[in-house]
Amino acid sequence: MKLTSIEVPEFGISHSQPIIEEKIFNERLLNLKEKLLKENYGCAIIYADREHFANMHYISNFDPRFEEAVLIINLEEDEAILITGPENQGYSAVSKINIKKINYPTFGLLSQDRSAKINIEELFNDSIKIKNKKIGIVGWKYFTNDEFKQPDKQFDIPHYILQSIQNIVKDINLINNITHWFNNPSNGFRIQNELDELALMEYSSCHTSNSLKNVIKNLKVGVSEFEAATNFKPIGIPLSCHLMLSSGERVKYGLSSPSSKIIKKGEPFAAAYGVWGSLNCRVGWVAENENDLPINVRDYFGKLVKPYCHAVKRWYENIGIDVYGGEIYEKVMDILGDPFYGVELNPGHFIHKDEWLSSPIFHKSNIKFKSRQAIQMDIIPATNSEYFSSNLEDGIFLLDESDRSLFSKQYPEAMDRIIKRREFMINKLGIDLKPEVMPLSNIPAVISPFLLNFDHIVEFK
Repeated sequence: MKLTSIEVPEFGISHSQPIIEEKIFNERLLNLKEKLLKENYGCAIIYADREHFANMHYISNFDPRFEEAVLIINLEEDEAILITGPENQGYSAVSKINIKKINYPTFGLLSQDRSAKINIEELFNDSIKIKNKKIGIVGWKYFTNDEFKQPDKQFDIPHYILQSIQNIVKDINLINNITHWFNNPSNGFRIQNELDELALMEYSSCHTSNSLKNVIKNLKVGVSEFEAATNFKPIGIPLSCHLMLSSGERVKYGLSSPSSKIIKKGEPFAAAYGVWGSLNCRVGWVAENENDLPINVRDYFGKLVKPYCHAVKRWYENIGIDVYGGEIYEKVMDILGDPFYGVELNPGHFIHKDEWLSSPIFHKSNIKFKSRQAIQMDIIPATNSEYFSSNLEDGIFLLDESDRSLFSKQYPEAMDRIIKRREFMINKLGIDLKPEVMPLSNIPAVISPFLLNFDHIVEFK
């Protein structure tokens, strides 16, 4: 494990964003209806807002902009019902399933005309076709027995919506939280992806990783964080989280957006950029080498970066199809389990339209990884000390031999980029990947602790 000069190749990008066709959305809808039938449900009600949109988008291709929305899927109806505020009535045409749209002004922004006095209970009464079977509520979170005695009776949707549903259905025992059908790391609908969805993630990752690379390669002392952030050069893919960039004392907050602060030599730095399907992050020091660091942390590379990179190497080399999430957790925490490192979040998680879907990587997890899963390499030390952190976040997906063949035929250019990234990680960086591991980042496992010397990166041999 050492620092060495390695040129990071230009892996290329796609200039045409992959498309998820209507056929796939209708297949997803059919899978949901089959699950409703099997579990004796008459209806699923999916809630979404600007932040928590991904489950609704997964089924319909629609995500509410500015407003709230409810999508009602009746088991025995061909037409779904989409209730939005006034601004999304036009945008609802992006839906790729058959919908009937209803305007409910209360879902819109404040002070818009609500004189029509539309009653939400009447909307639900007309829209829920079967009221004597179970009703499934889909929000953002599901809950567990560790949190509540009856986790399926806890809901994360607005009270006025839930109360209106309860007034219509009458029997609270018929209403359950079924968000885990979508998000559960073992068997949720969104845990395994269609090849088209994976290709879309690779497209997004090309952009976010190139953007982050551009920020770091152009990092300068004496400019503001805002000026440094202009090097992200976003192209308009919707964000999965706010853009992050901070330096100096501000990095201690962890999630800061850029500010007018002037970047100085010898201080810590963090940057992250996430869009639908991808996020990349790097942290380090605004320095050319350890001599630019405060004198008391000039052993930064040996004390923090080297053990961190040993854990990263273990993560990449052990992850694969049929590997237990608990095994990956132990491989990482055997190295970074000391309280000094402060690793509290799962060391890796599933990715989708939302930045963090759920994670199978936790203590004693018996959840196995499968083909077509997209996973974030995401190990975050938070030392809460002057050593700050060492961090890289990049995505991968897993494909078995059959899926690799299919993906190569459907997306040959994307597979060519993936193969080149694999070769770079294996031959240049010294990370031995299993055949099924498909790296998505154009800075794959590239970590430069001293960011003013970007090409001086960690060799994992």
